[in-house]
Amino acid sequence: MNGIADLFYFRNEDTDLYLLENEGGEMLALTNDEKQVYVNGTAKIQSSNRYIRLLKATFSDCMEIQPTIDQAVLNHRSLISITSDYHDYVCEGEKCIVYTKEVSKIRLKLGPVIGFSSSSLQMKGGEPFESFIFSRSNSPTFGVLLDLTSYRMNERLSFQLGAEISSNYFHSSFEKQIVTDVVVDYYETKLDAKSLLIVAGPKYAIPKGRVKPTFGGGLMFHKFIQPDFSYVLEKMIGDDVFTYDLVGDPVTNWFFGIKCRFVVLREDNNIEQFYETTHQIQ
Repeated sequence: MNGIADLFYFRNEDTDLYLLENEGGEMLALTNDEKQVYVNGTAKIQSSNRYIRLLKATFSDCMEIQPTIDQAVLNHRSLISITSDYHDYVCEGEKCIVYTKEVSKIRLKLGPVIGFSSSSLQMKGGEPFESFIFSRSNSPTFGVLLDLTSYRMNERLSFQLGAEISSNYFHSSFEKQIVTDVVVDYYETKLDAKSLLIVAGPKYAIPKGRVKPTFGGGLMFHKFIQPDFSYVLEKMIGDDVFTYDLVGDPVTNWFFGIKCRFVVLREDNNIEQFYETTHQIQ
């Protein structure tokens, strides 16, 4: 932004920086660093609000905008508005120019996803299906994540689209006596398949504090890829054994649901805690 005081914005992969050049040509970094302080023995995060003090000092010759500076936020809209108002008050006959085209409106990031999947399976539809108790299936997860952020709207809010692939193996069996010691039914079932998971939805990162929570989630679409499903009934009548295989594939390949994700990052951006919950609607 070009006027009696020039406002600049710089961003790289990890840094947002606003610079204010005063009438004397001095470049001032508008920052809002945070530090941990102790109040009555309790640790609290305190913001420096240094950018507000710099704005007040730089624009001290314009009392009309001082109350507005107290409410200033470190983002495009707020800083451009204050700098433009200052120019309009103190600079007669000149127009303040705002170069908004130089700021990228949307940032697009694409990156890999490596994680761990722990899945459960429950069968419905009456007996004997509901008697199967499956252990959890655990496996590594690999995928890609697309993140779209609009700096002009909210730099902490983004839209994510991700795809992940993992392996699933479920196995369960039980037996049921029809007539005591005479007829016994033995049921066994297994499912071995690759899982494709697609999630689309918003993500919001809380910027304040040494620990930075991130909330995300959205619609989830799940597909089993070439599932190998088997269901066997062995009926033992005395010393005779009769085996029956279920014909067909009762597994629903496509289903959808809602997925929520909560990630906590320390100031050094290492993952400290991860919590994820999935609700499937079949």
